[in-house]
Amino acid sequence: MIGQTVVFDGHRLNDRFYVGEVAVGLPEFVPSIEDHPAFDGARMVGKRLGTVGIDIALVTKPVQGEAPREALSDLMAWLDVDGPRRLALSEDRGLWRLCVPRGAPQVQDDRWNDRVVVSLTQLEPALYGLEREVTVPSGGSVTVRVGGDYPTKPTISSDAAVRDSTTLLWGLRLDGSALMYASVPVGTASSVVMDCAERTCSVNGATTIPSLTSDWFELTPGTHTFENAQGSGASVVRWYERWHR
Repeated sequence: MIGQTVVFDGHRLNDRFYVGEVAVGLPEFVPSIEDHPAFDGARMVGKRLGTVGIDIALVTKPVQGEAPREALSDLMAWLDVDGPRRLALSEDRGLWRLCVPRGAPQVQDDRWNDRVVVSLTQLEPALYGLEREVTVPSGGSVTVRVGGDYPTKPTISSDAAVRDSTTLLWGLRLDGSALMYASVPVGTASSVVMDCAERTCSVNGATTIPSLTSDWFELTPGTHTFENAQGSGASVVRWYERWHR
């Protein structure tokens, strides 16, 4: 689509450039295939969705006393990131993508240096929407509805986690089965953060691992129940709604 508003990592590209065509691809299907000794050929044992390619055509806006190369220098500084960043396109209507720059920006006009195509890789095949949160009461449970149409992974945090006196664990149960427990080394209220997307767990600021019975939560769209099933202390569960596109 031509003429979109494009914001990468908080930088509005339209402030320095006219935005031309924004070409957004579709996620690739990545099958898992293995040979089978009992018959010819192979068989599919699983699949996943891969990355998405995005190309953005830009033309520098003329500024009196400034060469186009100065706008390109600003662009290069904006793209020089050390990890994935948000990309917001106006056609996505408030949703955003998690992207990293790919390859070198391609200058399309060697004479004037005022036209460039930026390529990005969207790391995940889904878009992000609103951030939601719910409080799980100490020793209790809460039922919520997760929006979107794509699975999402929550973050669980508590500043008042008190371990169970027998198991020395604190944590939540999801939908009566899946567990996310952390071992708490002290008997007083502790800070626990479990990030299911990054697969990290910390207790009082120290990195640790969940209990052996734990599994990182994944929330499918629909209704879910969180229960403070080990120890006591209220916690907050946060997640982003996610969408196919």
